[in-house]
Amino acid sequence: MPGRHRTAKRNPEKGSFLQAFVCKRCGNCCLYASFSEVGEEDVRNWERQGRADILKWVRPRSIGHGQYAYEVWIEPNTGAVAERCPWLEELPGTNQYICQIHDAKPTICRYFPASVKHAKEVECKGFEEQTDT
Repeated sequence: MPGRHRTAKRNPEKGSFLQAFVCKRCGNCCLYASFSEVGEEDVRNWERQGRADILKWVRPRSIGHGQYAYEVWIEPNTGAVAERCPWLEELPGTNQYICQIHDAKPTICRYFPASVKHAKEVECKGFEEQTDT
């Protein structure tokens, strides 16, 4: 089935791999797990990639001394915070979702969820229980 793939997800904090992850495209990670900022590295990557479509949803906020925090998913026309990720698309009639910016998604999204425990906390259905046989 397209989009259902097994992969070993790398945990950036621990340097270890999380086994038995099968993305079910349920969208929970994007629908319910929220974040409001990305790092400068993400913004610079989007600039290098010429991703004006993404950058128009980003609002820099000065945090002093020439440094910025980057608030994301700010509605370009109104300045309001989007209710959910604007890049999440529901596949018609499937109850499944895809990320429209998968190849350019923020670092936080690439490493989400960070562990099996974290997956359970945010109701990610991508980790299957391991049983000894």
